[in-house]
Amino acid sequence: VNLANGGLDFIAGCIDSYHKMEVITQYNPNYQVINDEIDSFLNHLKGGGTLKGRQLKAIEFFKESINNAQFTLMMDANLNQKIVELIKLLFPDKKVMVLKSEPIDKPKTKTFYFFETESKKSEFSRNPKHLPSHLVKVAKDALAKGQKVLWLSDSQASCEVFEEIAIKLIKGIKSFRYDGKTSQQETSKHFKEAPVDFIIKRMLELLLISPSGESGLDLSIFDYFDLGCFDIRGVAGVNTLIQLSGRLRDTLPPICVACPEFSNMTENLCPYPIKKV
Repeated sequence: VNLANGGLDFIAGCIDSYHKMEVITQYNPNYQVINDEIDSFLNHLKGGGTLKGRQLKAIEFFKESINNAQFTLMMDANLNQKIVELIKLLFPDKKVMVLKSEPIDKPKTKTFYFFETESKKSEFSRNPKHLPSHLVKVAKDALAKGQKVLWLSDSQASCEVFEEIAIKLIKGIKSFRYDGKTSQQETSKHFKEAPVDFIIKRMLELLLISPSGESGLDLSIFDYFDLGCFDIRGVAGVNTLIQLSGRLRDTLPPICVACPEFSNMTENLCPYPIKKV
């Protein structure tokens, strides 16, 4: 973009590219900011993740860009009071207004089945080769019957391992895995651009999605999948889990859920002292 010739009206990017956006804020001091998926956005800032050694600089850029913006719009379908309070603490000089949207029609609810599972090492452990046996059995039985299965997990390894299981179970199975290892491949780019067409043209029998598909992925495909399986490993936040479970818009297929029998609850809004953030 040639800033010297003006004409720059809009720029989109992720927080990992903050160093490229600094030029924009300096060039046009009257900018406005739109933050989509603000819950996930803040969790990414707090957790670090792909930011690594650039985390503190990214946090400072976020604070500065919002403080100097003419107007900021933050959106999230799962916005909660905790996030609102954190935003107010981070930007005490900003007037914050919360707008809630109410659906015109009562949304159809999904059916979730939570499996009773003992937390054995053979089922839930840090070893990615171990998958919850109850969930695996349900998925394998469905595939053996010719049903189409959507496998979700907050663990990339879970998706990879179950795909290996499915390939051994059914010779020539048409599967596709969208996770951290495949998301940058050319095939994955086609999937992200038009997921419904991709699924139908390839006649997928098994689709596996990790947190790489947490947001921005719209599976508006109906009467296609017969079963959803959700392997929760406890390595992602609640918002990420909700986002993953909502990727498939069809509410008819039941979703079977297996998760470790422990929880980690905290009242802290942020792992760092507020003044540091």
